[in-house]
Amino acid sequence: MNEKDVALEFCKTTIEHKLAWGSSTGWTNRDYAELGNRIFAETGVQLSTTTLKRLWGKIDYSSSPHADTLDALAVFAGFDDWRSLKLSSAASANKHAPNAVGAMPKNMPHRVAFLKKHLVAVVLLVAVAVFVSMVWRAVSRRPLSPEAFSFSSRPLSAGIPNSVVFNYDAHAAPPGDSVFIQQSWDKRRRVAVPRTGREHTSIYYRPGYFMAKLVVGDQTVREHKLFIPTDGWLAYIEQSPIPVYLDRAVFDRDTCLEVRPELVAAHNFPLQPEAPTVCFTEVRQYDSLTTDGFLLEAELKNLFAEGAAVCRMSEVVLLTTRGPLVVPLSVPGCAGALVLHVPHQNIGADVADLSGFGCDLSRWVRVRVCSGLPGKIDIQVRDKPVFTLDWAGEASEIIGVQFNFKGGGAVRRIRLERKE
Repeated sequence: MNEKDVALEFCKTTIEHKLAWGSSTGWTNRDYAELGNRIFAETGVQLSTTTLKRLWGKIDYSSSPHADTLDALAVFAGFDDWRSLKLSSAASANKHAPNAVGAMPKNMPHRVAFLKKHLVAVVLLVAVAVFVSMVWRAVSRRPLSPEAFSFSSRPLSAGIPNSVVFNYDAHAAPPGDSVFIQQSWDKRRRVAVPRTGREHTSIYYRPGYFMAKLVVGDQTVREHKLFIPTDGWLAYIEQSPIPVYLDRAVFDRDTCLEVRPELVAAHNFPLQPEAPTVCFTEVRQYDSLTTDGFLLEAELKNLFAEGAAVCRMSEVVLLTTRGPLVVPLSVPGCAGALVLHVPHQNIGADVADLSGFGCDLSRWVRVRVCSGLPGKIDIQVRDKPVFTLDWAGEASEIIGVQFNFKGGGAVRRIRLERKE
């Protein structure tokens, strides 16, 4: 097994421990879809169910994973990037490798027996000490009062990327406690700041609706909503941590928004073995547009179907303050790998009939998403009803729309408006 294979196995094992879902041998298509959503939530990189199943050996595939895919997996596993994960993997392998130089000393078995005899006692003592310390801290420390802290923010521009200046007062934090500013709910977007500081500037590379937090120790003492819009339509090629933004002149045609595979390749993105994701998005304030009365309509097509992109995977995404509604599309033969996503729920083809989302994406396909009966959202593809989903709880504010394509795509005749 070469170094890359060892690192990938180390990465997958780390992710499995993090998820605590049990052995991956028992994972279903729905589990891989949920893993893809969690990776997207933490890294901003969307990995398809098919890609993840290939990496975990559920689907035979001999080509090497894309570098961006490896970086996303490494970040989700808790590392800065794939390089740092490989270094950690190599260090772990060397640490546990058998001694290949010379024979085992004659008294080594006696030393091993001695160590084993006393190791259990030492581990137990350490565990008890840690437990007592944790209990003592939990009992002796009272929750901090939010009124003793202040926290606000100020975006510096109207587009993406966008620097945000955070103003904070954390003098009330106990000496020795760490103070953090967190961009969103994602703890990986957390940065340590001085307890006696006043300002911190952070960069947002993607638009959206965020809940920024001021954290002391493990307690969120202050949080507020933060809205990062686009300046009109934005197109980019997905990669982590910073996507590659495209000039509006190259994707905004007279009749449609379009990014062809040739343009993706010209930006030094390989289209094989796995094509990157191309995104079109517009995020802005809409007047009184909520999920209980809206109409989203658009025509789209996927422009790349070579190699691993044969399924022409595409998505129509409605962005809301509660989270995204993701409508998946593919060629008919790949509909079994699709997952319809609503906030806090995934509806996979293993539990629902999603065959209506399979269509000829080499031609323009009309998709219509709109509110139906109270708490219901209706979806049409090619002017045919294909699914009605529940939108439980209160209506959410709509903040934008996004279209995702593997390798390249185009979209036109976009409507997002109030539906009475």
